[in-house]
Amino acid sequence: MKKREPPKASQFKPGQSGNPGGKAKVPDDIKEARKLTQLDLERVINSLLYITKEALQAKIKDPQTPMIEMIAASIMAQAAVKGDHMRLDFILQRMIGKVKDQLEVTTPTPFILKKRDGEEIVMGVETKEPEK
Repeated sequence: MKKREPPKASQFKPGQSGNPGGKAKVPDDIKEARKLTQLDLERVINSLLYITKEALQAKIKDPQTPMIEMIAASIMAQAAVKGDHMRLDFILQRMIGKVKDQLEVTTPTPFILKKRDGEEIVMGVETKEPEK
């Protein structure tokens, strides 16, 4: 069987960078898109929530509609037409945030028997039903 050599501590010498070119530059269009805040998205969605289906379709077809409005309108139109709960959930999560899952944990109580000599024996655990 061939012996494996221990891994080297580091392939770089002290003071040598593993990425001499630095972090990759982020393109300007992506920088601009990152500036879109949740508040901006909420404003777009709110403006679309109170228009008719025909107005929503017209907004999607209008070449002057900003892309963010077109995307949100398209998602909302598909949700309305198909009754798609995943799309509606997507819109609601962007509007009000994701509902936090709650987990109720109960700790079982040990069932202990005491002998006459004072020794205790754990016989099992008692589980209590959560109160409603």
